[in-house]
Amino acid sequence: YLKFRGVGMSWWKILFGFLDPKNKLKKQLAVLHKKAFDAQRKGDLSLAGSFQIEAEKVMDEIIALELEEEKSEVTSEK
Repeated sequence: YLKFRGVGMSWWKILFGFLDPKNKLKKQLAVLHKKAFDAQRKGDLSLAGSFQIEAEKVMDEIIALELEEEKSEVTSEK
């Protein structure tokens, strides 16, 4: 019952925008990539570059979170 309840309740979190930090960062990364693409199409390369730099920072944060998750999985298995 607890396993089912835990799995069944996760859909409403996504529906109402309660995402975990990694998913929030992925969404932010997609927005930054779109802004960089649009800026580049308009010819504003400096603005596109600034969006790309921000996107790289967000990607670094995502990688750091994934490494922490892997670390915690390895320690919990022991």
